[in-house]
Amino acid sequence: MRLDYFILADAAEASQGGKISMLGASFTRIKPPALPFVLPRVAVVIRLLIDGPDDLDQAHEVVLLWATPDSQLDPVSIQTFKASSQPKESDEEPAVVLLAEMPLFIQHRGAHRLLLYLDEELLGERPVIVDDPG
Repeated sequence: MRLDYFILADAAEASQGGKISMLGASFTRIKPPALPFVLPRVAVVIRLLIDGPDDLDQAHEVVLLWATPDSQLDPVSIQTFKASSQPKESDEEPAVVLLAEMPLFIQHRGAHRLLLYLDEELLGERPVIVDDPG
């Protein structure tokens, strides 16, 4: 499987037709009122492209880790899924869309990262800067 996109948002939902609606998508900064701070809900939208039969009908594990400026890694979401064959309705590549919502616990200001692993392989990361409280 290959990563098509990996987006952080305030909220997200998927519809039956495969459309994804997001609010506050692609944020990269947080200005907390104080530290420590809990951001009660962050939505993560992931789209993985299916490369071939080896990707189908077996369990895959997606792990999201919150990396702090002092290199601490905190698991924030773990999902297991199976990709199944999809009817070929267009020229679009077959894909799996995953949505996760979780709180983020923020202890320190500085450069944080949300790391995306698929089957123990790092597929992507998104930087998030936590500003001084204010």
